[in-house]
Amino acid sequence: MFQGVRVFIGYTNFSVLRFGATGWQESSNPNVKNHEAYKARLFGSERLALRSFLFFKLSLPQLAKAAEGHDLVHIVAYSRELPQRYKDMLLEAERKYPFLVLDELDNGVPTVLPQNIAKVRALKEPLTFITYNLDDDDVLGKSFFKRLEQYKRRDLAGFRVSLASGYSAITEDNIIYDLRLKRVPLNNWGLASVCSVSPDGTEIFPPASGHDTCDQKGPVILDSTGRTFLQLRHVSQDTESRFGVSESRDRLLNQSRHLRKIESFSAFVDEFPEVAKYVTQEQNQELLTRPVVLKEEYIDLSLPGQPTSFDLAFFVEDEDRTERGELLASFVLGNGEGTEVNNVGPIGMTSYSDKTDVKYHFFPKLEGSLHERSFSFRMPEGIRCLKVRLHNRANTRRAIVLNKVTLTVREAE
Repeated sequence: MFQGVRVFIGYTNFSVLRFGATGWQESSNPNVKNHEAYKARLFGSERLALRSFLFFKLSLPQLAKAAEGHDLVHIVAYSRELPQRYKDMLLEAERKYPFLVLDELDNGVPTVLPQNIAKVRALKEPLTFITYNLDDDDVLGKSFFKRLEQYKRRDLAGFRVSLASGYSAITEDNIIYDLRLKRVPLNNWGLASVCSVSPDGTEIFPPASGHDTCDQKGPVILDSTGRTFLQLRHVSQDTESRFGVSESRDRLLNQSRHLRKIESFSAFVDEFPEVAKYVTQEQNQELLTRPVVLKEEYIDLSLPGQPTSFDLAFFVEDEDRTERGELLASFVLGNGEGTEVNNVGPIGMTSYSDKTDVKYHFFPKLEGSLHERSFSFRMPEGIRCLKVRLHNRANTRRAIVLNKVTLTVREAE
């Protein structure tokens, strides 16, 4: 348990069981019909393995870096029903990190609260402190508390502070890729509350509010001078729980397309040294040397290195707007020796045709005005992708102009 007065107090829910909570996508997922199904999903081994990697390998080591030179207590709430293996991980983390305080919840009810920690009975003078929330799959930068320190003032008690600039990335199989710049005022990551308590019982807290409407309830200081958070996105994320793995992976890629790529990897390393070792540097290669008019015949695009995990981005120029179902992409796969195989397809792909030139395939969703879109693919163990075959399936055989097709390999081949 914590000792003495702390001035930064954080809070994390580590896979807390709260069935039916409307604010939690997983617990209110219409695909999860009852408490036991929700519990099985929440505590599933694959989901908890990823959460454990993110929290114990990334979030906590980074928090320890940020805590250097600052007084900190960080509460981690978890359910009594959490599998023992992960309880043991939390107990080991509590022994390793002196700022960590565990709170085992019965029926989702917390017993350790930030405001109670602040009310230290031995307090002889008013205490100003800052609270923050940290999801178990997000990461705070090394300078997070240093930037907040300037706002730890009694005259600012009742204010919130939004450190709005940071990074976003996708994580899968214990690697991190697609690193982007992100700025989101008022989001949960990077949002802190300036509070005050006095020996006479006087308390000053920001008014209760959701993070996205807190500026409508009270004053908020917006600070975008440094990149102090990392949002890690993944297919088992709360907001992705109602989608299949393949669809979710494509959603994540395309949601980040509007974000700028990082300008300096060294700046990221300086702020997130514990995370940088897991970041995979992407290799991009254009598969077309010039625009191609796709008519009745298909074209083959060979994939350099015959990758096993990659993204494809299609850039289509079509004044009449390519409809879904007109552009078809199929795959020529091979084993380790390069011999073609036809009995397997990319993981999660079920569309199959007996036609010699098609086999496993998909239709890139390029309907409407959207002419640029990325798709993510992973091959089964021992299988590599030799080629991507592009077909024009328009009923009228209307020409489709392919401006670019970009291959992004996320792994060292």
